[in-house]
Amino acid sequence: MEHYFCQSCGMPMTSELFGTEKDGGNSRDYCMYCYENGAYTHPDATLKDMIDICVPYIKEEGKTEAEARALLERTLPHLKRWAGGYANERRAKKLSFSHFEKQKAKLFSGISTVTSNQNEATEKGKIPSMWSLYREKFPHTERQDIRRDTIALYSDYETDEHGAYTFSIGTFVDQHEKAANLISLPASEYAVFVSRRGRIEEVVFETWQEVWTWDEKNLRTYTGDFEVYDEQAENPENAQVTVYVAVDRKK
Repeated sequence: MEHYFCQSCGMPMTSELFGTEKDGGNSRDYCMYCYENGAYTHPDATLKDMIDICVPYIKEEGKTEAEARALLERTLPHLKRWAGGYANERRAKKLSFSHFEKQKAKLFSGISTVTSNQNEATEKGKIPSMWSLYREKFPHTERQDIRRDTIALYSDYETDEHGAYTFSIGTFVDQHEKAANLISLPASEYAVFVSRRGRIEEVVFETWQEVWTWDEKNLRTYTGDFEVYDEQAENPENAQVTVYVAVDRKK
């Protein structure tokens, strides 16, 4: 059975909840509450407006207002209705692509799970709970003996950004170290994106929005991408994160 999610409000949909096109046919992109006769039912709504509309319904599922807003702020920007304008707004302000950089093969150690961007745009998303687990298992105070940047790694892509991948959190390690759950990254050239400063969840998602709509995204190889959380990201309310995206400019 196929699963559909409204690309405006994120609500899970069955066929009974599909919106309608001008010709009366079903829309598998939008629900009946957001889309009717080929048009949005709230045509002037902004992303913030849609979050405000959805919060009471998420609270009915037992979440607090803060939890509901955090979920919606994390998921809605990925949806079809908002993704293009969201990325274009960021692009107009300042594109975060910085430069290309070649790096040697790397060895990574950390905790991992398998997910997809489609899942991360719903309550099934695993990435927030992975961060909670990482902070629980590896508290910051235990890592002070050797100052290492925290790395969020995307590897083992099934296809591209639309397929499943392995998401991991940990650090890069040396070959001689005894470390568990190792993942190898090949030598590669990377497109480097540096986020603006802001709330860490917002700037990371904004930066990935730019990666997905980047003019040269066809260069991506999906051999392994990663986010670097260094001293610039220590304050979660005023963080700056660097994203490395594997590319092949000889394509």
